[in-house]
Amino acid sequence: TTKKNGRTYRYYLSTRALHEGATGKAALRFPAAELEAAVVQQLRHVLKMPALLADHIREEVGRDPSLDEAQVTVAMARVDQLWEALVPAERARLLRQLIEKIVVSADTLEVRLRGAGLAATAHELRDDRQEAA
Repeated sequence: TTKKNGRTYRYYLSTRALHEGATGKAALRFPAAELEAAVVQQLRHVLKMPALLADHIREEVGRDPSLDEAQVTVAMARVDQLWEALVPAERARLLRQLIEKIVVSADTLEVRLRGAGLAATAHELRDDRQEAA
């Protein structure tokens, strides 16, 4: 939305509001900056908690024998450690790679990870380390 003073405000609208024309409480609207910050915060928290990633990691290791659980776990922790040093475009790329879907309701935020994104990120970080060596 752009106001008369020229200032732009970004929001995310609920699917019901966009597709069904819902209004009022059924038409949830979230300030973009706050929602994006919450998603990043939750993702970074999960990346530091191997127990929260265990099922995804095991599934991807089963699909890709060139990976092992420790390697993927270390790679995810590295993403969190490197996050502040990444340029915005690289952060956006990683978010798209790691996140499959975000489900928001009035009182919850669910970030669904893309298993293949975990594997791809682990491969990228492994390859970066090998090139640096």
